[in-house]
Amino acid sequence: MNQGIYEELITQLVSKNLNKLDKDKFYLKKTIIDKEEASNVLSKHLAQTLKHAFQLVKGKTELQIEIANKIIRLLKDELNKQEFDDDLVNVEGEILKAVFFVVKKGMNFFFSTPAKTFFSLSVYTTPFPLLNSSSVKKPATPLVIFSTIRSSTKHS
Repeated sequence: MNQGIYEELITQLVSKNLNKLDKDKFYLKKTIIDKEEASNVLSKHLAQTLKHAFQLVKGKTELQIEIANKIIRLLKDELNKQEFDDDLVNVEGEILKAVFFVVKKGMNFFFSTPAKTFFSLSVYTTPFPLLNSSSVKKPATPLVIFSTIRSSTKHS
């Protein structure tokens, strides 16, 4: 092991490496996981372990989803909490990218995100096609303008 100051969870591998060190030549300082910090320390470790595991089966999305759902079911069973069913990943493996109101031509409206960033969405009709085309007789193309108005998030 390299010398230095660590803030690392002692895993089986780390423990093996520590046991190989000459106790007369190296000072080791260990502490028990603080009860208030345990959820952060352990979830960070699990996230790193899961990321590594999923990299081993990269490109096999169905298998990754199956493994993720098995872990979620284990948590549900161990903690006896039904709400973990809501965290199961749909087998389709889709990512939600956006949800917007259907907007009619010429309408303007405002909406906010959970982060309290407000947006403006305007729909206009342009007299020219937005896509390159050799045809002159094209219907007017809708032009959507989406812009941030202001953010009310506070930075501390």
